[in-house]
Amino acid sequence: EVDLIARDGEYLCFIEVKYRKTLSFGYPEEAVTVTKQRKILKGARVFLHQNHYAADTPCRFDVISIYKEEISWLKDAFSF
Repeated sequence: EVDLIARDGEYLCFIEVKYRKTLSFGYPEEAVTVTKQRKILKGARVFLHQNHYAADTPCRFDVISIYKEEISWLKDAFSF
């Protein structure tokens, strides 16, 4: 469920990437619904556990939104 996992400074970032060719269904970042956010959180928890990260590892949930040639990186797009 998680597209990218990366480091940004002290943060371990779980990143969802959304692309839209047209805006018929809204902006790409609008597709990251609460349901999708919960799935990403679950995937992050599994990753942290399986890779033996400490419980207090600073994590962040980002969204990379791509519409045509425009790329936006929404840092800390949602939290729990």
